[in-house]
Amino acid sequence: MKKKIAGVLTTVLAASLFVSGNAPVTVQQDNMTAQSQDNEDTQSDEADAEDTQSDEADAEDTQTEVEEEEAKVAADPEDQPAATETPEEEKEAEKETQKREKSEDTSGSTSSNEKALLAKAKKLAQQYDYTGAISVLKNNWKFATSDKMQKAAASYMKKRDACVEYPLEQVTHVFFHSLIVDTSLAFDGDSDEAGYNQMMTTVSEFKKMIQIMYDKGYVLVSPHDMAVVNDDGTMSRGKIMLPEGKIPFVLSEDDVSYYHYMDGDGFATKLVIDDNGDIKCEYKKADGTVVTGDYDVVPILDSFIKEHPDFSYHGRKGILAMTGYDGVLGYRTDGAYKSKKNLQDDQKAFLKANPDFDYNKEVKAAKKVAKAMYFLTRTFPEYSYMCNIYPFLYKAPVLMPVMWIVRLICAPATKMDRIRKEVGFWRKMGKKE
Repeated sequence: MKKKIAGVLTTVLAASLFVSGNAPVTVQQDNMTAQSQDNEDTQSDEADAEDTQSDEADAEDTQTEVEEEEAKVAADPEDQPAATETPEEEKEAEKETQKREKSEDTSGSTSSNEKALLAKAKKLAQQYDYTGAISVLKNNWKFATSDKMQKAAASYMKKRDACVEYPLEQVTHVFFHSLIVDTSLAFDGDSDEAGYNQMMTTVSEFKKMIQIMYDKGYVLVSPHDMAVVNDDGTMSRGKIMLPEGKIPFVLSEDDVSYYHYMDGDGFATKLVIDDNGDIKCEYKKADGTVVTGDYDVVPILDSFIKEHPDFSYHGRKGILAMTGYDGVLGYRTDGAYKSKKNLQDDQKAFLKANPDFDYNKEVKAAKKVAKAMYFLTRTFPEYSYMCNIYPFLYKAPVLMPVMWIVRLICAPATKMDRIRKEVGFWRKMGKKE
């Protein structure tokens, strides 16, 4: 184990987990806030329902009067007015009807757009990006006439003003190694058991840990929130604004290579992209069955944040610290597999057991997964990150695509060369990928 760990230190690569970007002052405070907002929404909905009921009652009264009048006319045909509309008047009436129907359709579309804007703003606010949430609402033309949008914006402004700056020097860091899925395989009495017991965490333990941290008010942040790298290469101190009682922390996972020596010991074997475009783990059971699911930090954390968006500050998730030993993300990308030089015994055994191994295909597959987690957030940073660099975007979010381009053009020559390579790689990828 010590020998293998020494080999692990050959290279160190760092990559952000997918931000998906795409949420997250004790938990009780969060719940109370959320409940308060829900109550406000409920009251608003109830008021709308009352208005609707009133309108329906008026409509019923009107309908009754019409029916009574129609009954009188039917009883005395002589009292019926003669049809006097000309063909031109009929056409005009038809045009007015079509115009009214079109207006009603447009109104329905606007209502749907309003709901989408409110949902987008709510997601940003859940992850403590109150300024972004307010901007989404205020920069839409519907805001001036929408009571719901104005009410939501006022609520977010109140929450934003109540936030406090957290001392950056007190932000803690929690890290994990690859998680143990099956303890019966990991702790089977072999020479690796002691190392696993000392350095590894089980899937069950990890899930309980993040739940406890969430309950205690911990919130995931990124090192980029603490220090911002400017386009000229200098760095500026960041600022983390959270509701009082919330505790920011950085999470990372070491290695994420799924080394050969871990084969058959109850660990995931690689990261993959499922049919929904989500990052999952491939895991080989004791009976040889291969399944896909949440078997390590990346997919477990992703699923948890989907359920608890307020566990993440502006959509943050974590950091991957990869060695490159045996490859990355479970793919055998070490150059030794290609050159066949300086191979370790377990690497030789792997190649012997897999005579059809294709190094180039393995590299391509690894790039696909890495790109899904990292590339887009690196080359096209999320809204909150761009606002740190270009504050005017808070007032003009529509300029985001423009500033992406400006950022690429204005980058220093050294950075520009790296970005060009990243863009070139992206352009080569298929649309589906």
